[in-house]
Amino acid sequence: MDGDGLINGLVAPGNRSTFTIRVMNPLSTGVQEKPAFSDLNTWPNPVNDVLNIALTSELKGNVQVRISDLSGRVVSTGNRSISNGLNRMEVPVSDLNAGLYMVQLNNGKHSISSRFVKLR
Repeated sequence: MDGDGLINGLVAPGNRSTFTIRVMNPLSTGVQEKPAFSDLNTWPNPVNDVLNIALTSELKGNVQVRISDLSGRVVSTGNRSISNGLNRMEVPVSDLNAGLYMVQLNNGKHSISSRFVKLR
């Protein structure tokens, strides 16, 4: 390599041109997107009978609530209606065995998930 960081022989002697790259602030040319779902909270954790779920949504419509075990096997599903803004729901989990689970809310395009522990 020569003093300019180029590999010798890559550019013929005397033919070196220079150019400038101007990096612009990416926020000045784009719009920052808000996530469809955010602020997912689940409680109590660990849970015995009913898992409470709260989330903020930028969308309204139906979501699928899916609970999976550690192996990824879906053990419970249901549909819920959500609105734009803060949403709260209760999901019964008393029929699940004790263990670690994942709850996922999905509308077909966007999803959000959280882990919880089921006791007893």
